[in-house]
Order: sequence, then C-alpha cells, then structure tokens
Amino acid sequence: MYGQWKTKLSRVRRHSLWRPQVEARKRYYWSVSVWDAKGQLSTSTEPAWWEMGLLDKSDWKAKWISWKNPEEKADWDSVR
Repeated sequence: MYGQWKTKLSRVRRHSLWRPQVEARKRYYWSVSVWDAKGQLSTSTEPAWWEMGLLDKSDWKAKWISWKNPEEKADWDSVR
C-alpha cells in the first residue's frame, strides 16, 4: 500500500481523501509534510508506523496454552 497526495487545508474533510485497502497483521508507515504558500517544502515528519489489528474472525489463529501433566488425573482422583 502506498499513497501520496497534496491538498490545501480548506479541502481536508472529516472523511478520508484516500481509502486504501488494509490487511490484518500488517505494519503501515506514514509521515506528514507541510508546504508553505509558495509551494516550498516547509517541514516533514519522521516516518511513523501503526499495525493493523485482526479484521475477521478467521484471522484469529491462537490456541489455548495448556500443560499436559501425565500425573494430573492421579492428582485430581485424590481430591474429594
């Protein structure tokens, strides 16, 4: 996924100007640049990142962690 655009502040709205498709468990990088009224690059941020979470139930691949103790049944048999 890659996108780059330049817009005037008056055109920025609450809704995203660009709607990329994101993937679960993937890291995405972003940065912000600012141009002055003459079109000269004024400032630019260091790249930052975020990771997309799990989007669908099928994305979950975890299993319960357990310990199989061969003596466990014997331990429980003695409990009343």
